[in-house]
Amino acid sequence: MPRFSIELSGLALAASAAVASAEPAMDLVKEGLVPFLETHCFECHDDSVQKADLNLLDLAFEPGKPGNAKLWERIFDRVESGEMPPAKNPRPEAGPKSAFLGHLEAPLLAHDRAEAAEKGRVNVRRLTRREYEFSVHDLLGIDIPLQEELPEDPATHGFETVAEGQQLSHFNLARYLVVADRALGEAFGRALEGERTFARDFPAKSLGQNGPQSGNFRGPETRGDEAIAWPIRLQFYGRMPATRV
Repeated sequence: MPRFSIELSGLALAASAAVASAEPAMDLVKEGLVPFLETHCFECHDDSVQKADLNLLDLAFEPGKPGNAKLWERIFDRVESGEMPPAKNPRPEAGPKSAFLGHLEAPLLAHDRAEAAEKGRVNVRRLTRREYEFSVHDLLGIDIPLQEELPEDPATHGFETVAEGQQLSHFNLARYLVVADRALGEAFGRALEGERTFARDFPAKSLGQNGPQSGNFRGPETRGDEAIAWPIRLQFYGRMPATRV
């Protein structure tokens, strides 16, 4: 067998062994939590009741999966603060409660440290499509609309600038490249050909509102071939009609 194939096989076996060794460790974490959960939690949070849409019976301890660590951290906080189990239920004794919290805290901290070592404390985020448009405008001296040609930014906790909620798939990247080409084409066109100028004439009839009968008492008013705007010098009282320019 070629050396390359042997090395690949070795890597595959090593990866399988790592996964196999990690899975029992995760199972052991959940097993250590079960006695406390059976006594105080499964009655309201199992596969049949699921109060607050929480099924602790089937909830695995897999902090590497999105949202799993956050959910277990929330469980830890609720138990530690005494919010759970509810006050109407029998209160857990100090010993079992402390054991449960200690058994859950250690792997959560280990996961947090490993994630921080790999990704850093603050995730790298990209510019939103609006920020990208403004940045390109400033850098290239152009003003053409760009953001509507980019995929919409998903909101996380009501904000589009949260790194953990941002995406950069091959589709996103392709659209950003297309928009970048368009922006560069506009910038080079202006640099080589100069600024394009245009003029448009607005006849008085298109500007005038024909006085009071239009509903806009501030004008401009059409008189023959002229549109006359009457300035308001006195303080205004009463209702002002909506005006759109």
